[in-house]
Amino acid sequence: PDPKQQTLLHQLPAKHRGFSYLGDDASVIVGDDVDDNPCNQLLADLKSMLRCLPRKPRRVLFRLAIEETESWFIADEGAVKSAFPRAKTQRIRNTPPDAIVGAWELLADALKIKRNEVTGPDKFAWATVIAPHLNLDNPRSPSLRKLIEGVNREVGQATAP
Repeated sequence: PDPKQQTLLHQLPAKHRGFSYLGDDASVIVGDDVDDNPCNQLLADLKSMLRCLPRKPRRVLFRLAIEETESWFIADEGAVKSAFPRAKTQRIRNTPPDAIVGAWELLADALKIKRNEVTGPDKFAWATVIAPHLNLDNPRSPSLRKLIEGVNREVGQATAP
């Protein structure tokens, strides 16, 4: 990997080579925000990168958050309200699930936090507090639903005789 590129995405080929030594029961799950990139192209690029590796894990699942993981939160108004009872959830109520709308910005608005004051640790804190309240049985976000279905499939394969 390029030492100047320290993002996990740039380090992914090296991580996959390292994960190649995991047993057959292991699954590597890679989640990534699409942001405003075409999701089909990003997924094709990830799969192409994996195919080119001389050593790789046996099972890899790529899942994309459309537009970003905060999209999963704003799609679940109840989870936001449970985590933050004073949130102004009417600001997210009519947002179509997985729409490219600036999800973290909308969440910041709902939480009454100035957008220019939001930091990475703030977003991590939101995820930590909201995620336990997400409806994982019937998520409104199609990309979250795909992640859950993929994880369930991988877990089922790992436990099958």
